[in-house]
Amino acid sequence: MSWFLELWRDERGYMLSAEAVLLGTVGVVGGTVGLGVVSSSVNEELSDVAHSFRSLDQSYEVRGYQNCRAYTPGSVFHQEDVEKSHKELDELERRLTKEEERRRKEIEQRAKKELEQRAKADDKLKEARKKLEDIEKRVRKQEQELKTIERRRKQEEDRLKRAKKRRDDDD
Repeated sequence: MSWFLELWRDERGYMLSAEAVLLGTVGVVGGTVGLGVVSSSVNEELSDVAHSFRSLDQSYEVRGYQNCRAYTPGSVFHQEDVEKSHKELDELERRLTKEEERRRKEIEQRAKKELEQRAKADDKLKEARKKLEDIEKRVRKQEQELKTIERRRKQEEDRLKRAKKRRDDDD
């Protein structure tokens, strides 16, 4: 116990954040795998318990009672064969496993379709963004050309004004 307290109070060591992330990731992955194993083990044990319960013979027979004044009828129950019941349980388990596998495949196919649709949508989005960038480049280029034309027009107006002024000054 004192060794544990000594480690608890020790402040000389340090841990890098990358190490903490790595240890946390390993812990989560290990826990996930462990829960999967526990789940399958529990399922197997419950299956064994079901077979055990079914193996118990619950047949009974009670004879009736009769005397000179009263009569009580008897009662009988004969359980079906245990082997037949085990076969039914095994068949039910196989059917459920097949159904689970079918649903899992169906979900995987749906997820695959959704991923393909998202990939197509992403491709279309990238294509649309590229077209938009091309349009924006053309607009910028046209704006620059328009500014150049405006600058030249203004220069030409200034040149004409100066020429008119010189002509007026000469007259």
